[in-house]
Amino acid sequence: MMDKICLATLTLTGFLFITTPAVAQNGHQQHLDPSDYCQVPPEQRLSLVGGAIRSAWYDLDVHGRATLARISPHSAQFGLSPLSARDPMRARMERYKERLQHLMALMGALLPQYSRPSDGERLVERFATRSVPAYGTAAEHQIVAMEQFLSGAQENRALGIAFVEALHALEGSTLALASGQPAPAFHDQNSGLKNAFEAFMPALKTALFAPGFETALGRRMTSYCDDILSERDQSE
Repeated sequence: MMDKICLATLTLTGFLFITTPAVAQNGHQQHLDPSDYCQVPPEQRLSLVGGAIRSAWYDLDVHGRATLARISPHSAQFGLSPLSARDPMRARMERYKERLQHLMALMGALLPQYSRPSDGERLVERFATRSVPAYGTAAEHQIVAMEQFLSGAQENRALGIAFVEALHALEGSTLALASGQPAPAFHDQNSGLKNAFEAFMPALKTALFAPGFETALGRRMTSYCDDILSERDQSE
């Protein structure tokens, strides 16, 4: 059980990080510290974690739109040939690659066991097979998020796969260009990611903002925290 506590703390890091339950001045709810995940009174816990999840969705949406708006080389020939060592577009592609990888990390705040390029195939496989991590192997809010998304509209699975594959494809091309290699599919991948993002984000929002999500989250968090607190009492 102590392994569960450590795992929950690690998977929540970067997502829940402010200890006070107050509401931030900009209207977004502040986030719960992962070390206090189960220490908050049950009547406050759902509101705080639910607010953190919604804030994480907004972060993903804002960063994604800002990133995709900037990746727009005008030349139709861009990517067909390697960029020279002195070409300023190499540095620009490096920055885009980093922003796309940060987009993955923001996705990892919401969905389990995903935050970097090497995690893409696993998440695609989870979408394809509707496979959700078992209890205690990921943070509870992430497990619930994936369950709710996959149990939503029939097309959600395909939307999730399309977005993750498009994100990784474009990240691979920006990496190639930043390294002085060609990326002839860059323009098609760039357009593909924009389209996939526009389709995926509303579907994810519907899953995370629906009343059924809070119901499922409350049920899972209550069971999880009861186990954690019981284990702590026994160890004391």
